[in-house]
Amino acid sequence: DALVRGDSGKLGELLDPTAKTVLSALTSSGEWEESTAKIEAVRVIRVSESGSGGEIAIAVQEPGAAYLLKWRASKAESGMVFAGVNAPANTFPRASDWDNANLNAPSAAPRPSTPSPDASEDESGPAPKEEAPKDEAPAQEDGDGGRVKRTPAGPVKIPGGGG
Repeated sequence: DALVRGDSGKLGELLDPTAKTVLSALTSSGEWEESTAKIEAVRVIRVSESGSGGEIAIAVQEPGAAYLLKWRASKAESGMVFAGVNAPANTFPRASDWDNANLNAPSAAPRPSTPSPDASEDESGPAPKEEAPKDEAPAQEDGDGGRVKRTPAGPVKIPGGGG
């Protein structure tokens, strides 16, 4: 909770020397306090173990945007020590949007929930979809008693009410 609470002292105890230097610079410049004051939520996106450590990816939600932080954990005498790892530079509107993103791509794109038969994707995942205009049309009838709502992620069928 050191990140969420903006507790640089507590976080510093968990960091490797390089990450401590970065934290110290952020604290000295005032950027640490300014950035952590905006945090609305932190969401654990992925935890993986390997040998004597592992990796963790967390999405940090601020007003209007969520970005990803990745850390490599290693065992040390005092417990676990964390080092920053390169993470995709893009943002999503909500922290939960990172749940299906390709975390290894320089610019993470959401992964489809079911692969399309004609999709030829590379390791970076699918191409980002175009966003629908903010003043999009309301849901429309689909002819089967349901409605279709256009969303930035594509059309979504809303089942009929059943009377």
